[in-house]
Amino acid sequence: MTQPHREAVAVEHLIRQDFTTYCPMVLKRVRHARQMRDVRRPLFPGYVFIAYDAGLRWQAVRSTIGVRTLVRRGDEPDFLDGAFVAALQAREREGVIVKPSAPFDVGQSVSITHGPLANLVGEIVELRESERVMILLKLMGQHVRTILGTDVLRAAE
Repeated sequence: MTQPHREAVAVEHLIRQDFTTYCPMVLKRVRHARQMRDVRRPLFPGYVFIAYDAGLRWQAVRSTIGVRTLVRRGDEPDFLDGAFVAALQAREREGVIVKPSAPFDVGQSVSITHGPLANLVGEIVELRESERVMILLKLMGQHVRTILGTDVLRAAE
């Protein structure tokens, strides 16, 4: 676990101590000074993976610049299955994790499957992060925008 926004510092200092690290990155669209840019951000903010080694010096890791503490289970460090990290690395292209393709597209007609708006049909106007979309519905003669999770939508027939 790293100090806030110090993943790169922690990685740099861990590598200097010959630790094998991995900090998966994603592209995130940010707006600054009326401009939109894609910037690299950690997939798991505040966390860096360290490869396990039987001779790993846990105290050296905990006292590294940028590191807050080790994720532990009780008094012992907690370990993550190497297959999980390998799967992340397999999805990486040019140093960035490629997100899976979205199940829906902008302009697609969708039907709401359950909830208070069940069975209404709308059009997707914007895809958002975290499996959410903005759809345009026609309610009582007016167009209304609402944000819903993809789990309550299906392609309209």
